[in-house]
Parts: sequence; structure tokens; C-alpha cells
Amino acid sequence: MTAQMILYMAASLASLAACALHAFLGGAIMARPFYRKAIAAGVSTHAFRYCWHFVTLALFAMATGFAFLAVQPQHTFFGVYLTATAFAISALSFLVSKIEGAPPFKSPPTILGAIIGALGLAGLASGLGVA
Repeated sequence: MTAQMILYMAASLASLAACALHAFLGGAIMARPFYRKAIAAGVSTHAFRYCWHFVTLALFAMATGFAFLAVQPQHTFFGVYLTATAFAISALSFLVSKIEGAPPFKSPPTILGAIIGALGLAGLASGLGVA
């Protein structure tokens, strides 16, 4: 097994861990206060539920994609896409935290997205002979 394959598998496991964290703890810890606040203000919670389910599926798809790359690492463009997606998740979370006045580096999506992105980038770099 090459270093690239190991790094992609690590990115897959990190994505799967983020998916599990989001699915099993994120809803209970993060989403419920938003639901309560929205319901109290008379706002529909369908958009919140849709976003939560979409993110759960996206993280699972990212884990699946990196697992595929661990077996078929020659699909460089797919690795670039998944890595860019992970960094975009991190950047968006950072931006939302800043807008909300929350500490961005205490936001799990900021940190987890950066970790997944860094592992994907390391996998890409090792495939190019850079790392």
C-alpha cells in the first residue's frame, strides 16, 4: 500500500468520523437550539432539517469518495474535487462563525474540514511525488 493510498484512507476515516459526529451529536447539541429558536419565532424548520440531512449525506459521500481513491488513487481530479470540497466546508464554517461572532476555531466543521482537506492534499501531493 502506497503513502497516497494510506493518506486517502485516513481522509476517508476522518470524513466518516465527521459524518458520525454530525449525525449523532450535531443534531442533539447544535441543531435542537436552532429548532427551538426558529419554532418560537414562527419560522419553518424544514430548511434546517434539509440542510442537516444534506450535510450528513455529503460527509458520507466524501468518506466514500476518499475510500474509492484509496483503492484507485490514479483519479487525481476526483481527489482535487474532494479536497477542495473539504477546504470549502472549513472556510464556510469559519466565515459563518465570524459573522455570528463565535470563535471560528472552536467550530467542529472548521477544524474537521481542515483536517480532511489536509489529508486529501497530502494524498494528492504524495501522488505527485511532492511529499
